[in-house]
Amino acid sequence: MCGFFFDTKTRINYDTLELIASKLKHRGPDNTQIYTNKSANISTVFCRLAVQDLSSLANQPFFSECKRYMIAYNGEIYNVNKLRKKLPKDVNFKTNSDTEILLLNLIEFGIEETLNLIDGMFAFVYIDFEKQETYAARDMFGIKPLYFTKNNSGGYSFASEIKVLTINNKFDLNSSLIREFIICGLIDHTNETLFNQVFRVEPGTFLKIKNDNLETKKWLKVDEQDRKFASIDEYVEELESTLNKSFIDSLISDVPINLMLSSGIDSNLIRSLYSNNGINLKLHSVSWGNQVFSEIDKLGLSKETLDNVTLHDFTAMQTMDLILDSYKIYDEPYTSAFSAVWPKVFKDIKSSYGSVVIDGNGADELFLGYKKYLKRSFQNFSNLALDGNDVSLGFESYFINNPRNLYEANALDISSLKLPRSLRFFDYSSMSAGIEARPIFLTKSIFQKTRNIPIDWMLNGGYTKYPLRKILFDHGFGNSAFQEKQIIQYPQNTWMLKEWKKIIDRKISNLDNIMDHILDPKEKNAIRKAVNNFQNLVDLASLSIIWRVFITVLWFEKLLYENT
Repeated sequence: MCGFFFDTKTRINYDTLELIASKLKHRGPDNTQIYTNKSANISTVFCRLAVQDLSSLANQPFFSECKRYMIAYNGEIYNVNKLRKKLPKDVNFKTNSDTEILLLNLIEFGIEETLNLIDGMFAFVYIDFEKQETYAARDMFGIKPLYFTKNNSGGYSFASEIKVLTINNKFDLNSSLIREFIICGLIDHTNETLFNQVFRVEPGTFLKIKNDNLETKKWLKVDEQDRKFASIDEYVEELESTLNKSFIDSLISDVPINLMLSSGIDSNLIRSLYSNNGINLKLHSVSWGNQVFSEIDKLGLSKETLDNVTLHDFTAMQTMDLILDSYKIYDEPYTSAFSAVWPKVFKDIKSSYGSVVIDGNGADELFLGYKKYLKRSFQNFSNLALDGNDVSLGFESYFINNPRNLYEANALDISSLKLPRSLRFFDYSSMSAGIEARPIFLTKSIFQKTRNIPIDWMLNGGYTKYPLRKILFDHGFGNSAFQEKQIIQYPQNTWMLKEWKKIIDRKISNLDNIMDHILDPKEKNAIRKAVNNFQNLVDLASLSIIWRVFITVLWFEKLLYENT
């Protein structure tokens, strides 16, 4: 894991490269390398978080033995042993790192074949100096971020975080996307960012740069589920075997590993399958308001398990302090106060328990875990999906077409709505503390096991993600495995109306300057109405809009502060 910056053509001075390194250091506190090559006209900054092969031999950027090839790579390859075995027998490995295995596979098999061999999370830039070709690629789900822009010298710059690209370039704001965020909470449905001319490398794609020309290509080829299962029980048995193998593969690490635990199906299934394999990870959970809002007490855990859980609790004002400070971490605004506490959670884990955290992120998208899927009706689907496109304010679903069926609805959540937003915060928050966070349901092997499976099996008996529930039931969780999905329990709305209200009132009273440049008259009137209702504590159905206005104001204040 790491943070990196890569640039072609700019000839950046060393002081600026050191400044870039300082802005990436939180992502990779274990080693920093600055590399420039005047003949190739490139600059690279790499900050390493050491997880596999902790020796200096595995530092990056990493070069082939002949020095023709270079890679800057952020991620974790879970099937690294499989990729190692594909290489010629006479290869002399210099390290035990997956970085070296990835580079050697790219050299041996080329970019597309190698990308389709990998099971894991990654973002990398790979250079062939002889052919003068540069490639940039991202994993199939977009777990690891990679941003790019065309720089002032006509070349391209890549970085793990947007803030790094703004050091050597000035960008106008993307007013259209800011508008979409305020109204609908959308940012991640496009490869654009809130800064014009800064883009995301899209999941499952790679970019090729040669002679300053950029070509984009989808690399992802997912084999459809070719086995025909005679019954749902046969499928569940096969799925459990796949989960077991994939979860074990996801443990590859030379540093301690932790697990985030909630009252939900996903993290408890991970814990159960690991436990059955004799693996007991350190557990962590989040609570609120001196444990008034806590999920752990719902689980009926044994004393031995409870003794292994560290509870990270946040009061209302502790949370607000983190919200007001969060601009230092997040480069774009967020839809939930929950995002503000995660950097502190990860910081505390890092200080006492190790550098890797496993999480159940993505299971709801892969296994149809949202209640909206049970309705089988997709009118106003975008409103259901976006957590706050408030129809009562007169807004329409401007930006996402309603899907025609459940397959399209699920694909939207994976590609445009829920999952990209969640993964962006997951990466920024964990890497702010130098933590490698692994959403281990999001592997190619598990994804393939969800393809061509009857929807009625996924939603069997009127339950979301039935196959996962059935496995958990069989592992001794009893009827609790079939309890209704619990929304993460935290008191955002309650605190907005009480402890946080004065702060929010003060901030959102300054919103006119923002709205004048972004919203049309109808939208401005609707927002003003929602703000007035909030300030006067009447008709409080639009708290999600109020939150997005508040966090956007904070984001604008950050930009003003940085430019003064």
